[in-house]
Amino acid sequence: MDKIFPDILVSWPYHIDYPLWRQQIHDNRSLFAKVIIVFTNMNVPRDYRGWVREAMKDDNVSFVESDPVESEEDWRDIAVNTGLRKSKADWVWFTEQDFFWKEGFWEKVEKEMGSFEVVSVCIEGRMHPCCIFAKRAVIEKTRKDFSVTTDRLDHFGKFQEDVDVLSSPRFWLPDDLYCHLGGLSQNIFLMKDPRAPLYYPAEFKKYCEDCLKVTVPMHRDFERMFRDYAGV
Repeated sequence: MDKIFPDILVSWPYHIDYPLWRQQIHDNRSLFAKVIIVFTNMNVPRDYRGWVREAMKDDNVSFVESDPVESEEDWRDIAVNTGLRKSKADWVWFTEQDFFWKEGFWEKVEKEMGSFEVVSVCIEGRMHPCCIFAKRAVIEKTRKDFSVTTDRLDHFGKFQEDVDVLSSPRFWLPDDLYCHLGGLSQNIFLMKDPRAPLYYPAEFKKYCEDCLKVTVPMHRDFERMFRDYAGV
C-alpha cells in the first residue's frame, strides 16, 4: 500500500494556545499533507491568532478563519465545514489539541487504513472527534453535520450515525496507543483562577510541566500560567 498522508483538521479558539500539540506537529510535520487550523471565536476577550501564526510559520500550516456562526448554528459544525473546503487529501484526520499519540500509533493507523474506511478512537461507545481518520469518499456521502443534538448526541454524533447507515468499515484504535486529556481547553481557560475546579488536576499539572519543556515558541502569558500551576 502507498503511504497515506492525511490532512489534519483542527478547530482552534482565538483565546488559547496549545504548545505541546504544536511541538507534536512540528516534530512530525512530514506525516501529513495539509495541517488545517480553523480559528474560532468563542467570545472570550483574548486573541492569540497572530502569535500562533508566527509561532508556526515554519510548519507549513493552512490557517483559516471559521465562517461566521449565527445564533442557531453550532460553532464546531461551522468550523469543521470551513476547514473541509480547504482539504483535498484522500483521508482527513479530525483531531483535537488534547490528543497525543504513543509509540506504535502510526503503524497501526496506516495498517488499518488499508482495510477500513474510518479509523478512530472509541470513548464510551462514541466515535470521539479527538481522533477520527475518515476517507474523503465516506465524508462526502454523509450530511457533513458535526453539530450537537441537544440531550442526545455530542459533536460528530450525526457523523457517526451516517457512517453506521453507510455501513462503512470502521476500526476502533486500541486505547494504549494514545493519550486523550479531556477538558484541556476548559482547564487552560480556567487555570488563571486558583479557585476554579479543574478536570483531572494531576494529569493537567503533568501537562503544564510538559509544556514548559517544549522547544517551539511559547507565549509569555501561557508560560507564566503553566509555571504557576505546575509550581515551578
